Amino acid sequence: MPTGRCHCETVVYSFDGPVTDASCCHCRTCRRLCGSAFGAYGSVLASGFEWVRGAERVARYAPTARLTKAFCSACGSPLTTTHAREPGVVFLSLGSLDDASGITLLYHQFAASAAEWHRIGDSLPRHEDWPPE
Repeated sequence: MPTGRCHCETVVYSFDGPVTDASCCHCRTCRRLCGSAFGAYGSVLASGFEWVRGAERVARYAPTARLTKAFCSACGSPLTTTHAREPGVVFLSLGSLDDASGITLLYHQFAASAAEWHRIGDSLPRHEDWPPE
């Protein structure tokens, strides 16, 4: 079963099934929470997601009424995001995956909010806000 973890390895998760809908989010919230030019995420079904170790060290923060971010309370590594609009999905922070081989980014969202100091340098589709459903 595929796994991911925080930097200090206190928290480990596993998931069943493929990572889908891999993308980069350039919204101000994701940029601030990741401390970077964008957040990189991929989707898995919530029914196949499990905290394997360190669940008691997972902290949560709701930066908006719809989003909840989960991160390691020991090292601060961002691990997952859940969205009220998609309760059956867990969005994994791609940098937390133990093996990201085979994952292909599909698009950029909130590209209009990209950091002024960052240029999106690929030819992936760019959405001004949420991608169309």
